[in-house]
Formats: sequence, C-alpha cells, structure tokens
Amino acid sequence: MVYLILVPIALLSFILAVPFVPRDVPTDKMPYDWTGAVLFTLGMTLGLYGFSKMPDVFALGLLIAGLVLLVLFFWYERRASNPLIPVQLILKNRGFTFNNSANLLYYVAIYAMGSLVSMYMTHAWGFTALDRALVVTTQGLILVLFTIVAGKFYDHLLPRWLILSGVVMAVAGGAAAFLLRGPSADPIWLLAAVIAASIAAFGCGSIVLAAIDRLVKNAPSKYATTTGLGIIALGMMLLLTCGAEQAVWTMIAVQALFGVGIAIFVTPNSTAIMNAVTEQEYGMASGTLSTTRMLGMAISIGMMTVLTNLFLGAGVQMGSDHVGEFLMMMHATVLAAIVVLVVGMILSWTADAQSR
Repeated sequence: MVYLILVPIALLSFILAVPFVPRDVPTDKMPYDWTGAVLFTLGMTLGLYGFSKMPDVFALGLLIAGLVLLVLFFWYERRASNPLIPVQLILKNRGFTFNNSANLLYYVAIYAMGSLVSMYMTHAWGFTALDRALVVTTQGLILVLFTIVAGKFYDHLLPRWLILSGVVMAVAGGAAAFLLRGPSADPIWLLAAVIAASIAAFGCGSIVLAAIDRLVKNAPSKYATTTGLGIIALGMMLLLTCGAEQAVWTMIAVQALFGVGIAIFVTPNSTAIMNAVTEQEYGMASGTLSTTRMLGMAISIGMMTVLTNLFLGAGVQMGSDHVGEFLMMMHATVLAAIVVLVVGMILSWTADAQSR
C-alpha cells in the first residue's frame, strides 16, 4: 500500500514531462554496448543475490559466478569501442575514482542503518511506529536544513557571523534538552526532544564548518567529505553504546549526527566527482555516480542480511526471545560500517583535487 501512493505521482510526473521536458539531442552515434550490459547485469544479479544468502554453499557458488562475470565485464569494457562504464577513466583519473569509491562506501555503511535502527527500537525497546518515526525524523529534519549550510561551505559563501549563531543555537538546543531531562516515549516529549536536538546539532555543525572555512582558505572538497564521513562514524560509535535498555536521548543524538554528516558529505562529494572530469565526460560520470550509489545500497542491505543469517539464522522471526542475538548482529553491522567509513575517509582525503 505504501508504494501505491507513488503510482499517481509517477504518472503525473510522466504526463508533465512529455510537453515540458525538451527532447534529448543524441550526441553518441556509436552502437549501444549490449554485451557489456548483459555481463554487468548478470554479474551484479548473481553476485548480490549470492552475497545476501551467505554463508550457504550454493550462495557462495552464485557469488563466485557473479564475480567472474564482473571480471569479464571489466576486461571487455577496456576493449569496447563504446563502453558502458568508463573503465579507462576509472583507471587513469584518481580524483574521479577515489571520490566515487568514497561515495560507494558511504552508501554501504549508511543505507541499511535506517531499517536496522527501526528494527532495534521495535524489538528491543517496544516502540510504536509513531515513536520510531519521531526519533528518525531528527535525521531528516537536520538533513533538510543543514544542506543549505553545507552547500554554502563548498561554495565558500559562509557568512562570518555563522560561528556566533552556531554557538547560540548549540547552547539553546542543549538548554532545551536539559530542561526536558528524563526520556519518555510520549509523542509530545519525543517531538520536543527532536526539535531541541535538531537545533543543537545545526548549531554544532555550523561551528565546525565555519571554523574550517575560517582556518583553511578556499578549503577543497576533501575537508567537507572527510568531515562528513567522520561525523557519521561518530554517530555509529554512539550507536554501539545502545543495548536492551531504552536510551532515547542516545538514539536521537545518533540520528542528529547522521543528519549533519550526510548533509556535509553528499553535495561536496558529488561536486568533486563531476569536477574531476571534462564536460564531454559528464554523462559517463553522472551514470557512474548513480551506479555506485545503487551498488552501495544493495551491498549495504546484503551485508546486514548476511550478518542476520550468521547471528540469528535464516528465516527467524524477531521477538523478545532474540533480543540478545539481534544486539550482537546490530553491533557487528555497526562495527563493519565504521571500518567502511574509515576507508572512505582515507579515499576522500587522498583523492586528487582535479578540476574540469
């Protein structure tokens, strides 16, 4: 039923697109790379499906078969006249490759966290759907608001008074959280806590970015991308402290850190990727960026599924009897995500600052 809501929106978008969106003018006269498309599709399908069913022996065979097909795909693409994926660009352009790899690892680390945290609050804390939604709203609220500041940071347009206003907001949000004190599952209290945490996080994030902007003249994108991934990793570390007992303020703080980190990372990373290529390579670069995003999401879900199978067993229905095993699985997933984020931070920091 949730997805049915999107059907009329998609139809309306299609109807509006026909008369208002201009037709593409084809610039590529070369034939489509059907061989590469088949190899990539089969390799990804077998590889991801096999990975999600691990540690089953048959799943291992599917995973190996998928990897072999992907190796054949990259071998073929290096020799294709009109490759589906710009392998030569990936091999020769360090800025493009490293920033795309950081984007892939970001999605591997963060994408499954939404469902994982939701399951955790449901089965370990007994939260209702409304309670979970209010807590998770912290991330979305900050993400929507703080993206404005993050974008201005990359364009070097942050106002000088931002540090002072950030301090005011951080203190105001912290004071409001102190006045709220003891956590509660009451929706009104949760809404007030989310607003207080969002104000405090917005202020703290503003201080961080404004300080970098003042200390580093024309700060390149690696300062924002690395900082963003580091803040997300800090949120992951805080999530590791959660157990069977309710820790509502901790979870709200985790969501706040996720929101600030994501807002700081995503836009500068995408811009750095596009700035690393020429105008003629924009199409390939944009397609590769979308591919790494979707691949990262799939791997993230697969990683959580594998760890669920290892700690809980395939097909287990979660309940109060499995909270201990679920916490072990959650902590293992979070630890893996932290390792992935650290690698992503290294790639972001060491990527060449190539321009168009």
